[in-house]
Amino acid sequence: MKYAIEVTGYPKHEVKFLRTIRKLGRPTLSQAYDILRYLRVQNKIKLVTGLSDEQANDISSELESTGLKVNVTAANGETPMLCIPSIKKAYKWSFGLLRQS
Repeated sequence: MKYAIEVTGYPKHEVKFLRTIRKLGRPTLSQAYDILRYLRVQNKIKLVTGLSDEQANDISSELESTGLKVNVTAANGETPMLCIPSIKKAYKWSFGLLRQS
């Protein structure tokens, strides 16, 4: 079974949060900061999906140490993925086709 991590709130320790996010899938600093900014607007996001039980527990404990509320749930996907909100900004669906904004 695979798991997903949802986070709620805003981290008390921003730098520690950015360092933790940079460990997950190696996003750029800009992408990690996009996630941080997205948390200011969205109170609850699914951050990572497709993790094993051990990975989910390790990552959730690191995220909790930044001051976030973390919820580990069952995931639909099998492939580990980091959800980066900048993808939503860069592309939009138009008449069923993916087009660059």
